[in-house]
Amino acid sequence: MLIVGVCIALVVGGYLATLTSVSLLSGTQTVWVGVVVVLAATVGTFTLQAPVWLRVVAVVSLVLSIGSAVSDEVQLQQRREDLSRIFNSAPAPVWHQDGSHRDVVKWTI
Repeated sequence: MLIVGVCIALVVGGYLATLTSVSLLSGTQTVWVGVVVVLAATVGTFTLQAPVWLRVVAVVSLVLSIGSAVSDEVQLQQRREDLSRIFNSAPAPVWHQDGSHRDVVKWTI
């Protein structure tokens, strides 16, 4: 029973780690650590011959964890592309000999 409890704790803990929020600054490290924890728990359930219901829960949790991690990576990549497009399309300032500058295009909102 102790093994079942440990496997359940690892599956739940790892899955909750995959649900943490991510940003462009923090990245997705905690999400992928959660996937690895769920993977280790899933392997443990099969290696230790845990009950079938626990194996099913572990496998379903692993699939959901991987899906969540991939979804986060895709969303972050889209945000990176958006920011690259914004910064690459910004007009460069024009510098004059007296040290002053002005934008080539007037900014309107």
